[in-house]
Amino acid sequence: MAAVLLGWNPDTSHWSGPYASAVAEVRNSGGHLEQWFLNDGMMLPTGTEVWLLVQGTGPNRRGLIGHGVTVGEPIAVTYLDPEASGSRLSVTVQFDLLLPEGEQLHTDELAVRAPEIDWDAAADSFWHIPPDTESAVRDAWSGHVVDSVCQHADTVDPVPGSYPEHALQRIPVNRHERDPEAKAVAIAHLGSSCHACGFDFEATYGPPGAGFSHVHHTVPAAGLRPDYEIDPIIDLVPLCPNCHYMAHRRVPTPYTVAELRAMVAAAGHLPGIIVTAEQEQAQNDARAISGSISISGEQTGQYVEQSGHNRAE
Repeated sequence: MAAVLLGWNPDTSHWSGPYASAVAEVRNSGGHLEQWFLNDGMMLPTGTEVWLLVQGTGPNRRGLIGHGVTVGEPIAVTYLDPEASGSRLSVTVQFDLLLPEGEQLHTDELAVRAPEIDWDAAADSFWHIPPDTESAVRDAWSGHVVDSVCQHADTVDPVPGSYPEHALQRIPVNRHERDPEAKAVAIAHLGSSCHACGFDFEATYGPPGAGFSHVHHTVPAAGLRPDYEIDPIIDLVPLCPNCHYMAHRRVPTPYTVAELRAMVAAAGHLPGIIVTAEQEQAQNDARAISGSISISGEQTGQYVEQSGHNRAE
């Protein structure tokens, strides 16, 4: 399914609320839904990948500023203007990344990386990205976002837009688990070690891993009231990314921390892998070539004969 560019001119078209609020919502909850009108006769099926191209007359204003995907089928929306009659098709876009205004990937760089697209052409709705150009757009976007926005992001998820939609499996995570302030409070009081398996990033990776962890919301989202206020010390618990994603593999009610601990305890250790003589020889040859060891053919043969029968790794 071809990706499309969505042109947005802030001078003439406005969101359902302030754009800065949408940026904050994506940062805190992972997504923002916005209705967008389609051109006459255009249909976009659900799951179509969307790139948001900001336009306008300001200096260095034009550029890629967001990424998302269409959800649901297009619907007919009646005009709010009492002098207009009829309706127009609208599609819902779920944005998974929106950059603050001023931090967009400018069209001059896009023109160098993906010259097949006329990035300076005026457009007020969707138009398709040539399939053979998508990878160049993704590379330019990924490098820009990682360097300017996401280099300190507390996440192991790929940058939205860096991979095609069909290559990703999305794990539902509620907005409380993404709230950076709530996460900081929970980790400060409960530590950063995973409360299910005990993994600690700092113990494994040293200072760069200090204080790093996901947090998991212990109350199922289905049981939350609209006026619910989170208590990060009671409602959030630190989990490593593996255990966090495993918790959310069960929907709509995630696995509890106690259930995760039971899974880890019941799994035990995975069986080892028997290394054949040929595999052992290849490993030793690779070490010798890299200069890490120096062995003769006779020594290698003896080592393989002794360890190739039943050595497990």
